[in-house]
Amino acid sequence: MKANIYLFIFFGLLSSTAYSQADDRVDTLPEKIIKFQQKSDSLNDHLNTKQSPIKFSVGASFDFLSARSKTDLYYDINLIMPEIWQSDPNKYWRNIGLDFSFYQTRLFGDSTVKDLEQAPKAFAALNLDTLLAEKYTLVRQEKTTFENIGLFLSPTYKLRPNLFGILHSEGIIQSTTLYLEDGFTNIDSTLKIAYKDYKEPENTERKIRPGEKKPERQKNFRYFLGLGIMLDLPLSGVNFRLKTIVGYMKSKPWLGNSSGLKDEGFFYNVNIQIIEMNAGFKLGGEVRYRFNEFPYYSIFISKQFSLSKFGEFISK
Repeated sequence: MKANIYLFIFFGLLSSTAYSQADDRVDTLPEKIIKFQQKSDSLNDHLNTKQSPIKFSVGASFDFLSARSKTDLYYDINLIMPEIWQSDPNKYWRNIGLDFSFYQTRLFGDSTVKDLEQAPKAFAALNLDTLLAEKYTLVRQEKTTFENIGLFLSPTYKLRPNLFGILHSEGIIQSTTLYLEDGFTNIDSTLKIAYKDYKEPENTERKIRPGEKKPERQKNFRYFLGLGIMLDLPLSGVNFRLKTIVGYMKSKPWLGNSSGLKDEGFFYNVNIQIIEMNAGFKLGGEVRYRFNEFPYYSIFISKQFSLSKFGEFISK
């Protein structure tokens, strides 16, 4: 009898312990759900437009010289991480960052003018021995636009708050369009030339008729390597970014393009971007300059998204 009583008490204690442990597990489940939700919220906060290091922009770049279109598609994918190892105890490692971009934009250049004096050209016969000829100067205006698809990868080093040194490495597939427009000046139509002295002029520069515009196209691959400074300055609701780079460039025809050119030389770039942080609008401009050449300009406006926000925008 006593054995039965002891056995009953033992199972009672065991059951109460099991129920108590089950109650403890049920009590901790809401805490685990709350912690999981907090982690999820933290991840979402990190991926929003203001905090995510990866941004996508789409908009238009402007070309004021093109005979076809004054605007072209602009886009970029940017990754900017000023301090990759923020928690590293070594201050030198802590200041190392990365600036990466894949982009498409259009640039336009200043017009150049060439005065090409032409050899006399006969237009009528005065008599059996003499020709009437005219002489003129050919004025050729050249305008150049570039369509760039590029990628750059630039390790950065924090020199002081908001100021970084840059090791710039960039590759560009560059489609160049040269617009030619000819005109005549200093025309003299009173020349008289003996038949025996006249030679038909050969002018390798003469490609198009006066007043006609003709585009000439080529495609090159250009590689840039240089050093620079980046100022990344957050202001009231706006981020101002300025980069200046000096270095050396090499160019060669892209994939055996017969119209491409081999070229190399020193360059400098100046890039400015103003980003409105709440709505994500971005206004930018760039000057690319080869020493001893005319500078080329890029102006664009775009809408910036984090990758997560861009997915939401597309799905709407």
